[in-house]
Formats: sequence, structure tokens, C-alpha cells
Amino acid sequence: MIGKTLRLAREKRKLSQKDVSRMLGLKSAQSISNIEREIAPLPVHYIPKLVRLLQIPEEKFIQELVADFSKKCRDQFKKHARSK
Repeated sequence: MIGKTLRLAREKRKLSQKDVSRMLGLKSAQSISNIEREIAPLPVHYIPKLVRLLQIPEEKFIQELVADFSKKCRDQFKKHARSK
């Protein structure tokens, strides 16, 4: 969910993954690709800069983060309950 939000906002601003990675001081666009595909977590310290850079409403993004985290937690609880 968060990855898709970031990708759509980046594309709307006509920025490449390489553009965003440079603006965040990252060495490679692969980090942004991994975050967008939700292969890697979004480091918390990048959130304020990404929200500003991609012009995502702060409150909307926070709500999506909470919803995404809640879903991941519920999924883990279900997975753990099945494995007992």
C-alpha cells in the first residue's frame, strides 16, 4: 500500500526513481524500487523528506502507514495462530 502510494506520487511529479534516490542522498535507485515494491521497508527517517518531495498530504500518508502496519500485524497474528 505505501509502496504504491509512493510510486504513484513519484510518477505524478514525473520523477524517476533515480531522481528521488539522489534527492534523498542514496547511492542507487534500487533502494527506491525496493521500497515501492515493498521488498524493503521505508526507513522512518526518510518519511518527512519524501512527503514534502512528493507532495503527499502528511495526514493522509500517516493514515496509510498506520493502516499498512495494522494489516501486516494482523497477517502475522493469523500466520502465527495457524502454525500452533
